[in-house]
Amino acid sequence: MDVYCTRCGEPWDVFCLSTPKGHDLEIRNGKILKCGCCPKDPADIPAGNRRVAELAEVAADLLGDDIDGQAAMLEDAELLGMFGD
Repeated sequence: MDVYCTRCGEPWDVFCLSTPKGHDLEIRNGKILKCGCCPKDPADIPAGNRRVAELAEVAADLLGDDIDGQAAMLEDAELLGMFGD
């Protein structure tokens, strides 16, 4: 299951969060604040990814360190079609 960067919307397997430095992830309170996929200019983030990033931020704010809960919530959001442009 995946969690997503709250800046660029890129997916990361929950396993990656156990070794964030090895995956170039900046994490605080269960929220991926920045990852190695983030472009320098936020305007370069596609609209669909910005939507995913917003949903990931909401999930992280609601569930905090419950990474499995975040991943499940985001998987449900994807299945409901909330990740579309």
